[in-house]
Amino acid sequence: MSLFKNKKKKVLVVDDHSLVVDMLCGVLEGVGFNVITANSASQALHQMHLYPCDVVLMDVQLPDESGLKLLEKFKKRYARIPVIMITGMGLDETLIKSAMDLGATAFLSKGAHLQHILKAINDAADLPKAA
Repeated sequence: MSLFKNKKKKVLVVDDHSLVVDMLCGVLEGVGFNVITANSASQALHQMHLYPCDVVLMDVQLPDESGLKLLEKFKKRYARIPVIMITGMGLDETLIKSAMDLGATAFLSKGAHLQHILKAINDAADLPKAA
């Protein structure tokens, strides 16, 4: 199974660290994804409204709202869109459980190998969008 089969799917990357966003954009665009970016919760909601995406990759810590609160809003508005949470804070079991209970598809460390992040995005992009 190729990790790069989801050509032209859109991924919304939500992170307030420009280096992380730039790195993820480069990798995702390099394997054929269209990437939309946001650096805050409010911008993420706006971008998703303007450019509906197939997958969301969202940081836990954002400047204007917690990523968990934003995840909750996303799942209310876009229930069928997979959301992958990422964090640079370490993988705290309570945080992971909270995110998964709110509907996250996966929870990864920003330090995860890029192949793991790509696999999570590809797996999420392949999920059926059942009504």
